[in-house]
Amino acid sequence: MVAENIVTFNLEGSLWFAFKVFTIDNRASLKSLSQRTSASSITKCLKSLNAFLKSGLEFNISSSLPGVLPVPVLALTRTPLLVESISGTTLDWTSVKFSLATLTKAFEIFGFNPTSSTRENLDPKLNRVSLFFNSSRLLKSFHDSGSQIKLYNELNKRDPSATVSTFEAFKGVPETSESHVDDLIVSMKTTDFEDQITPYLHRITNKTNVLFVNAPLGSLDSSIKRIWRADSGSVPNIFQAVTTYGLINSTNFDVKYTLPGKMFISAFPSSEKLKNFVRKQELYYPGDILVPSLIKDLIDIPLINAQYCPFKDLFKLQVERLVVDACLNPLGQLLSFDVQALRDTTALNKVIETIIDEAVIAIKASPWFKAVVNSDKTAISVIDRQRLFAIVKQSAKQYGYGSSDMLPDFATNYIVRNSKSRHHAAPVNNLLRNLLISKRRSQQEQNEIPIVK
Repeated sequence: MVAENIVTFNLEGSLWFAFKVFTIDNRASLKSLSQRTSASSITKCLKSLNAFLKSGLEFNISSSLPGVLPVPVLALTRTPLLVESISGTTLDWTSVKFSLATLTKAFEIFGFNPTSSTRENLDPKLNRVSLFFNSSRLLKSFHDSGSQIKLYNELNKRDPSATVSTFEAFKGVPETSESHVDDLIVSMKTTDFEDQITPYLHRITNKTNVLFVNAPLGSLDSSIKRIWRADSGSVPNIFQAVTTYGLINSTNFDVKYTLPGKMFISAFPSSEKLKNFVRKQELYYPGDILVPSLIKDLIDIPLINAQYCPFKDLFKLQVERLVVDACLNPLGQLLSFDVQALRDTTALNKVIETIIDEAVIAIKASPWFKAVVNSDKTAISVIDRQRLFAIVKQSAKQYGYGSSDMLPDFATNYIVRNSKSRHHAAPVNNLLRNLLISKRRSQQEQNEIPIVK
């Protein structure tokens, strides 16, 4: 006879450890469903049980292959007890004997409170989730709005009511003894990450997890080198994400969820060489690194619809977004509403094709492209011109010209700069960049002209 149930424990307030419990006749086993905590934390808990519980069963702990994501597995057997840790060291323990019936109670006694779900891990009521503002003006506006964020899910027509969350908010990290930043999500539209991260550097260590959301292609590499150039040993665990759903920010920190999509999350090499990083992912993904609870918690939230993926998948999305932005943003700004009338003309299609041609040359100069293609030859399809042209046209039809999720002019500047490194001029993108600079300068001068009555 086989019995099965789920037991989930919250260890030390923020670490999660989930077991699936099987009972087969007189034998029992517990298998980890998720890697939400380290083997050392599990070992610490089991040592407490070792000193406390007494019953009729012994158990064994093992992990996956060395160098691969540890998956602790507990099997309750009558064999001698051996513990294989993350490092592969084998330890002999005295016999640990306990019954499944007392397992949950034992964790309660030792201060590890059972819970039935991890979907609300990011709820500010359950954990210390704070918002950091680098602008005093924005912080004041947030406090004036009740320190609340309202999310309107416009995809749910039956229930248009808002989900309201209240957060602590600060300008910089509060100076308290417990203000180490465990997890940091950077979601600002910027390429100047040095200014955004510097205020928190004294609270960030190599154990901190930092997730950059929608960072433009190539923007993180140089920023990370500049920020941690003096102390490479303190570089945190870095991840990046690309989102594909539609969000509209309105007044008073109200957010409208308008288009379905996903969040794609990948690890980013903090200090490892690109070639080695991509190669290791090709061989061991998803066991190439230990995925932190921050990422797992995001994956567990249905509305975010997040997926952990290898970098080559995320790189493909970044390339597509760069090319779409390089085509739609400058044309939308320069041609204004006339671009809609020209949408299907041969002349405009020719301009788009040329922008894409120059973008492909620039992308080929990227060290990421070289590392990804060297590891997986099929990744060359990411720069297929016909595929990219179809994506641009579909995006223009769906969103219109001039609507961009990226920073103004970033894509155009990226293409000009990287093409130059390969001794190519990128004349069309260079022309568009100069026209955008001239237009912006002209608008600025008009705004400075005094009004004479």
